[in-house]
Amino acid sequence: MDTRQRELFFNNLLILGFDKNAVQKEHRITCDKDMFCVPNQKMFEIVTYFLFKKLNEVTKQEYIVPWPLLDRDQHRQFQKACVNHLTNIAQESNIKFPLIVPSVLSTFSGERFYELYLAFSTHVVEKSVRKNNNVSLIQRPSVAHHNSEDIIETLKILTISSVEKLKEIQLFSYKHFELLLKIANNFITLVQKLKSSLSSNSSLLQEKNMTLISLFSEDAEKNDESPLAKSMSKMLNYKKKMEELWKQLEEFLTKERKLWNYLSSAVEENPEIFVLEGELLKISIDDNIKDYCPELNEMCPLKTTEDDQICLLKFLKIYCIFLNFYVNAVLKGNFR
Repeated sequence: MDTRQRELFFNNLLILGFDKNAVQKEHRITCDKDMFCVPNQKMFEIVTYFLFKKLNEVTKQEYIVPWPLLDRDQHRQFQKACVNHLTNIAQESNIKFPLIVPSVLSTFSGERFYELYLAFSTHVVEKSVRKNNNVSLIQRPSVAHHNSEDIIETLKILTISSVEKLKEIQLFSYKHFELLLKIANNFITLVQKLKSSLSSNSSLLQEKNMTLISLFSEDAEKNDESPLAKSMSKMLNYKKKMEELWKQLEEFLTKERKLWNYLSSAVEENPEIFVLEGELLKISIDDNIKDYCPELNEMCPLKTTEDDQICLLKFLKIYCIFLNFYVNAVLKGNFR
């Protein structure tokens, strides 16, 4: 049985918030990637109910299954409802589902069961990403014909498990994300220093303000608010905005770190698996950039034609070069 397929399925459950520890404690049953290697009706019902519950939260259509299951008749109704719902979902989903037959669900185990539930869980992940993160999903890269025979087996898994997320992040790579984390951590350090500095300067300004009021008490009585007080008010508003941006950054890192941990192994194992067609890339690099980023000349033409092909990771490295150039320009204060 395909270990990779089992890992991807279980990772989907964890991404959706499945609490394996709570399930194991409540039902006294093993909950891991191998839980359906042998017939396991109890975990089948728990996992299926969890996935339909999550799907109902992120779609307008409601998928109703009987719960809790108290007798044999309800168990049979549960399986029948699952077959009907999954058949309908497979017809409208962007994810490729295997053939759905009642016998697959009645076994509660096996390779065909894992294949079906990998597709089902990936469908729920896709709907959750669209609903919760409001992302714009983009088309996955075109695969060159001469590579198709070598990667067809890998694509059977990757297309099901990570195609929607791969569409979303085809301009990124694992190395780029490490660079992004490094920049973010540096930004965190700078924000913390700025926060400390603002607090110190705020106290100092309050002291100066009191000194000025004591020296110019007559003017202070005529005006409701001194110029220094106005400046302090603006600074405090700026500090508040910085704290809000800081919070957004932490939320971004939390979400993206989970998704990257999920996909990074697949990207690293096959760095040359995807080839981007030049006709779709439409790369056009301004000549002025060559003086700042000479390494671009060694990686690819400054303009791509429909006959050019670029490896996905190489394309992402080009994107990283531009990101570094932008970050350095910002740090130097050169915003033009």
